[in-house]
Amino acid sequence: SIGSLIWDAGAQLNSNSASSRQIWTVGDSYPSGLNNFTTSNLNYLKSEMYYRVTEGSDSDATKLINYVRGTDSYDEDNDGNTTEGRWKLGDIYHSELALVSPPNAIATSSNTYTEAYYRQSKNYSDFKNSNNNRSSIILAGANDGMLHAFNTSNGKELWAFIPPSVIQKLRTVVSSKANTTNPIFGVDGSPVVKDIYYNNKWRTIALTGLGKGGNSYFALDVTDVQHPTHLFTIMNDPNFKEVSYWDSTGTKTVYT
Repeated sequence: SIGSLIWDAGAQLNSNSASSRQIWTVGDSYPSGLNNFTTSNLNYLKSEMYYRVTEGSDSDATKLINYVRGTDSYDEDNDGNTTEGRWKLGDIYHSELALVSPPNAIATSSNTYTEAYYRQSKNYSDFKNSNNNRSSIILAGANDGMLHAFNTSNGKELWAFIPPSVIQKLRTVVSSKANTTNPIFGVDGSPVVKDIYYNNKWRTIALTGLGKGGNSYFALDVTDVQHPTHLFTIMNDPNFKEVSYWDSTGTKTVYT
């Protein structure tokens, strides 16, 4: 027995409108903020959504963005209404849950060959104390193409991140058959959370792979769980024999 149900993340998410969600991503010159995956930013998103294929129309791209946000754009319930909400949380399949809580690693040691000694030498205690009251969140990857952050106390979605390496895959949910969509693997890997000393400062980092979603990893700085930032995304494309790298700002570089 694991006790009684405290909250259901899917049910909590369904109580929110698609427009009220904070869904963000990064890309070349994309507007910043935790809610930039919106139809108002279509001009920025569209080229990556249709990368290497014929671009869909603005109408097609708008329907796809709205669908990803949680609108029944493709009328899956066949009621003639394409503006109503749908079940919003994609399946969490292979992705294990990861907890982000206040820093609690051991910060002192006399053994120079330990992580604790390294933390001591880099003043981890200051980082630990300054984040002592940090709220806890749960991270989970889902096959809707997002890494979701849920409040541990009530299960509400705080934000969801779409890695730039997944944006071009979202178009494959569109089906040629009416009133249906295609299932995809999105963020199917498990996030790993750790406090690390990166670019001369301590940070809490979430590193996540896509699993069956693709040959890609991405890293987010979740030190401030309410305001995460992107550090990098890397993707290997064996079909075209190229590696794509997105830096912290979302600027993309392709290596062949």
